[in-house]
Amino acid sequence: MVVPHQAGTTKASVRAARWAPHEKLTARIASGLEPALVDHAVVIIAVLEPDDGRSADLRVAGPAALLAVEAIKISERLERADTQPDRLREKDALDAFRILQAVDTAGLVEGFASHGVDHYAAAVTAEALEVYRTDSSTAEGRIAQLAAAAAHGDPTVAPSFAALVRELLNAL
Repeated sequence: MVVPHQAGTTKASVRAARWAPHEKLTARIASGLEPALVDHAVVIIAVLEPDDGRSADLRVAGPAALLAVEAIKISERLERADTQPDRLREKDALDAFRILQAVDTAGLVEGFASHGVDHYAAAVTAEALEVYRTDSSTAEGRIAQLAAAAAHGDPTVAPSFAALVRELLNAL
């Protein structure tokens, strides 16, 4: 996956990055990943077997970057829901809700602030926060409702999602 400004092409209709000398199907262009380029940490991923000492250091997107990615992805899929209903996944909204539950607001604010060091990340973050503002800051919001549906209709999910989004937006 590669962000549009690194794709080697400016054509909006192109889905594959152009990275010579690589084949055109080497990397796919995905808008919304820009915050992960500045908001990430190195995490050691180890084998689960106790007798196996292998591990790898990997860069993993921070929680604020993940929230931004989810918002952009869900927003794009909501826009196309009439023509591509099978692409809309309730689970994506529930993933965003789980991040909001698991990460303290101050940590998310710090992550979102880090996105401001990069023009592309800042633009995507602003778009993502607007998505949360319009579609998640009330229990009736489309994303809050998707999360509730993914949680098998749990009546606490949509209002909790909305409350966490409002708390984050107020802190920002």
